[in-house]
Amino acid sequence: MEKLFKISVYIYLTVTSILNSYNYAQYSIKGNVNYSDNNSPLSNDKVYILYYNYDLYQPVYLDSADLNQNGVYSISTFYNDSVLICVGKIKIIDYQDHVQTYYQSTIDWQQAQKIYPPDNPSGINISVDRIIPQSGNSFISGTITTIDSNNNIVPLAGATVVAESGSVFRKAIITDSLGNYSLDSLSTGTYTILATKIGYSFDSASVSTNGNSITSNHPKLRLTRVHRNKQSLTSGLTNLFKLFQNFPNPFNPTTKIKFSISPSPSKMERGLGGEAGISVTLNIYDLLGHIVITLINEKLQPGTYEIEWNASGYSSGIYFYELVCENQKIVNRMLLIK
Repeated sequence: MEKLFKISVYIYLTVTSILNSYNYAQYSIKGNVNYSDNNSPLSNDKVYILYYNYDLYQPVYLDSADLNQNGVYSISTFYNDSVLICVGKIKIIDYQDHVQTYYQSTIDWQQAQKIYPPDNPSGINISVDRIIPQSGNSFISGTITTIDSNNNIVPLAGATVVAESGSVFRKAIITDSLGNYSLDSLSTGTYTILATKIGYSFDSASVSTNGNSITSNHPKLRLTRVHRNKQSLTSGLTNLFKLFQNFPNPFNPTTKIKFSISPSPSKMERGLGGEAGISVTLNIYDLLGHIVITLINEKLQPGTYEIEWNASGYSSGIYFYELVCENQKIVNRMLLIK
């Protein structure tokens, strides 16, 4: 029994040592959610952490936690890069009394303040605005559009459209597959129509009703896709390379690993990183630090690369992928769930 105990302790210490060497840890984000009008707690809802994948043009929901009856939450995550945090998932807006709201208190994802999980932040409080319905005969309908890659005007599905009157949300709806929306049961008056969707710009317009419907795509709201700021991304590359989080994560059984390599100014001056390329190795490790597969071991030209790993022959669990480039290395964690 004593020998078994020693073996167990050794395994635990070995795993702990490996996790520490990879700077791998579980982080937590804590806070509470209240209504903005009377500061009462929001319960029976979820808080999510997510990021927007600019390459796939879609949000990636990472982890979530329930709000308790006092509006308090605590999210655990292994993700070690900046994230957005919000309350209320967009797909169930018809069953909510508030619009999906990002930290600190905005429905526009571009205005949200990002959170860095390794800081284990607390006091990440979110204030949501109630949707307070009216009982009128007016309604406002139309179509939300965007510009596609061919510069054509096309309808935008899945956008949130809100009717606001006197700084109060009166009605909210999600555009259908044809980009259409209809905000009904509105009273006579002036409204600000807000349109938002993660990955796209924010737009608004003012509309007045007099008991009749407002149709014919009025107001005309158009959201444009937000692209990655290439200039700020390039200036932020202080190292020779950048390793992105694999996607999807968790995955089953395939995932894609993306990385970029860029010669430093000194190497460019000496003519390195030219035709000969830069030595790059991409390894996959299991939880005990054993290499399970080498995906790349060759010289590559500066640029952005993506490789797919098919883990159909491997068991569920935590894996690490390590990128080694010119004697520098970086490691990320991923989770295989079958």
